[in-house]
Amino acid sequence: MEVYIDKNFIKNYWAVDADDAIISSFCDDFLKHANRYTLITNYASEEEIDEDAEGQLFIYDIVQEQNPADIVYLQNLLDEDCLSSCLNNGGCKLLFIECDEQRAMDLEHKYGYRVITSATLRTKWSEYIKYNDVEKTIVLPVDEADDEIFNSWSDLKFIGAFPTNSIVIADKYILSDKSQGRLKDNLLPMLEQLIPIDYQGDLSIAILAESILTKEKGTDKERAIKIHSLLKSHFVKYKHLKIKFTILKFDQYFNSGKQPKIHDRHIYTNYFTVKCGIGFDLFNKTKRKVGDSEVSIRFNFQPRQMKTLPVKLNGLKVYVNNMKNMNKMDVFKMYPEDMGKFDCPLLN
Repeated sequence: MEVYIDKNFIKNYWAVDADDAIISSFCDDFLKHANRYTLITNYASEEEIDEDAEGQLFIYDIVQEQNPADIVYLQNLLDEDCLSSCLNNGGCKLLFIECDEQRAMDLEHKYGYRVITSATLRTKWSEYIKYNDVEKTIVLPVDEADDEIFNSWSDLKFIGAFPTNSIVIADKYILSDKSQGRLKDNLLPMLEQLIPIDYQGDLSIAILAESILTKEKGTDKERAIKIHSLLKSHFVKYKHLKIKFTILKFDQYFNSGKQPKIHDRHIYTNYFTVKCGIGFDLFNKTKRKVGDSEVSIRFNFQPRQMKTLPVKLNGLKVYVNNMKNMNKMDVFKMYPEDMGKFDCPLLN
């Protein structure tokens, strides 16, 4: 987890109303958990911070008191080449920099990461507070009047309003396309809610599944090609970005003891993690199934997520690396098959 904080943002941060509940949440529920993220700043050194009263108060009294995971001093952070390099190397990132709103929007649209200035801090952080920890039940049948029930895929629509350059789905059965859980009723409408509205770069969508078109003949590779073609044709209508789909075949052989056992069903984006214990085949046509489970949605930079999410994502990275480096006779691994070209920022 990487948090970029511009020294000019820090200077202007102290002019924001500290008694505001949103700013209090930003400080108490995020900044003060610096032991769970890497802080990257354009202060040149500790000595420069020592010469800056606002910087001392922010870095020493708020952030460093929590024993931050790491502090990286990158004096030329805001130079175009440096910022581009930082934002192209993947991972979960959140940026607090001072710039005009047009540049902030341009950066979000180009790289798929949220940019927050002191002027937009209250507005943008309030959005994260709203969706900080959401749980909707599927134990009860659909009731559109009850917002504690997961009623339709549109309940995930808010995620598409946030920038993201990656969507990772880990669900062993999401590609089964069984009669009671068809792709057209689940995966396709679900992705339509998650695809970012304003991002204009390359969007990586990686799907890790074990069962692929279980009712159809052919090899795993042939069935994966069919799904890949379906996804490309269905989402070609999204002209504002380039979507790159990858089908990854789950095989216990590659789930080594060096990472958590891949079990629960998750969707990961740059800023939110969605979990459903029974999986995401939740709809049969327009009827939502009833099951003993919940759909949980958490902001990736809330304290608990910052502690557990890196472990989960690293487990997936280890799995992909095992696929690249370990051989198993006559096993299908992924499509497209050139593993050297697999590029998913969340798994970089």
